[in-house]
Amino acid sequence: MKRCCYIVLTLFLVALAQDSLAQETVFALLKSDKKRADEYFREKNFESALKYYSVVSERKNVSPSLMLQIAESSFFLKKYQQAVNAYEIYLKANSKIPENSLFQLAEACVSLGDHAKALAYYKKYIDDFGPDPIVLKKIWRIDNIQFLFEDSSHFAVRPLAINSKLGDLFGQPLGKGFLFLSNRKDVNVVQKVDGTTNKPLHQLYYSPIIADSAISGALTIARPAKFQKTNFKFHVGPFAAYYRQSKMVVTVLEKNSKLVFAEKVGNAWVTRDDFPFNSDRYSVSDPAISEEGTVLYFASDMPGGYGGKDLYRSILQNGKWSKPVNLGETINTRYDEISPFIYKNSTLYFSSNGQAGLGGLDIFKADILGDEFDEPKNLGYPVNSKLDDFGVSIDSSGQRGFFTSNRESGEFDDDLYEFEMDLQTYPLVINGTLRYREHNWNDSAELVNFARARLVVIDAVRELVVYEHTTDPEGRFNITIPYFSMYKIRVIGEDKHENVVSLDLPKHRKEESEHDIVVVKDAFKTPDSNQKE
Repeated sequence: MKRCCYIVLTLFLVALAQDSLAQETVFALLKSDKKRADEYFREKNFESALKYYSVVSERKNVSPSLMLQIAESSFFLKKYQQAVNAYEIYLKANSKIPENSLFQLAEACVSLGDHAKALAYYKKYIDDFGPDPIVLKKIWRIDNIQFLFEDSSHFAVRPLAINSKLGDLFGQPLGKGFLFLSNRKDVNVVQKVDGTTNKPLHQLYYSPIIADSAISGALTIARPAKFQKTNFKFHVGPFAAYYRQSKMVVTVLEKNSKLVFAEKVGNAWVTRDDFPFNSDRYSVSDPAISEEGTVLYFASDMPGGYGGKDLYRSILQNGKWSKPVNLGETINTRYDEISPFIYKNSTLYFSSNGQAGLGGLDIFKADILGDEFDEPKNLGYPVNSKLDDFGVSIDSSGQRGFFTSNRESGEFDDDLYEFEMDLQTYPLVINGTLRYREHNWNDSAELVNFARARLVVIDAVRELVVYEHTTDPEGRFNITIPYFSMYKIRVIGEDKHENVVSLDLPKHRKEESEHDIVVVKDAFKTPDSNQKE
């Protein structure tokens, strides 16, 4: 019996030792995974950090600090619902939350469209950390969010047909085509892959512009192809062409992002110089440059800024770039300001998640007043959304442009959009006077008000009558145009003779409110003669 007890006791001790070893191995694994996750987090590799934090959370009860790191990683990956869930679990266990984390929780709620919850967390921020100008602006914006929707009918926004299932961003016309960034997968092409995301590197793509629809306003862009005319070896970022599109400044991502200057030589683009204020200690990216190539704007997290990424300006003087100057607190906040664009050296467009908006990064514009800037104005909906909107470029008319948004996926699946602004709104009421001249060969003939003429407004595209009206004794008229199209007006006099005139409506808003229509009596015909033609 004694021997049997010894055997049982020995087996028990062996089992206990194995169990202790197993627990020790589990704890070692937990410690190893947590350490690895923390390293990834410090390196801002949030995708890998979240992966390992999630592994750790499945093996034991999650500590509040671990849940906060899961929340932070999710927020920076734009997984906003996951971030809110994790932040709120942390808050239940610990009512004291770091200042920046509470702000990010409120921001995530805005990006999810939950304004009531966002307001509650912004107000908690004020209660916990005191009045803050940025947070107060955010609260005011949510309370007055309707103002950002007031001019929505004056914008038309369309996704470009060239968008892929991965990221397509920072596009603008170049020559007779459209140049943009993408990390799409090319068939039958060996591609370099980002070790962090396991996705292809962002490279330049080019699409010929085929046509511009007069009715819809949309560009028809051909199937894109890799822009093979460059010698960039790494990730390529935002770019800006200048000097009649013969030169370019491009963001290249190596250890940090930096700016390089390139020049068109024959059919190829050759890199020339690096921007002298590039650094391994901070990023320099998102260039905007004057047509002459003498004023450069960019985004950077270099020391001495307001926080996050700020916008800077550098001037080319005597062949050398001046020390970058921060654009100041009117433009920059302690959060991120990125993707500047300069329109005719008079207006700065940029994106910010520190200025008050609809959520995430919003697009703003500010008039350039010498070395200073007017108060930024939010472009509003539908150019801006509750998610990230950035990378804007405007054409020479100031009425059409392109931008990037992740409004469909909410994460990093960026898409390119085309937009038109300052569009005419409909129904459009036109007031004016109908007049006539007797002969078209006599330019000096007196114009006479055309009284009691019947005006029949016809949609020339659909051949559809949309409105009828009769002028008063003074020839005055008041007609309603129901929607944008191409129109003509049949003018019928009291003698039943008639003529057809075109009605040119501006696609974009103009200040003029009076429209004079002049017809020539010689051109009038009877209905029968019209039919014979």
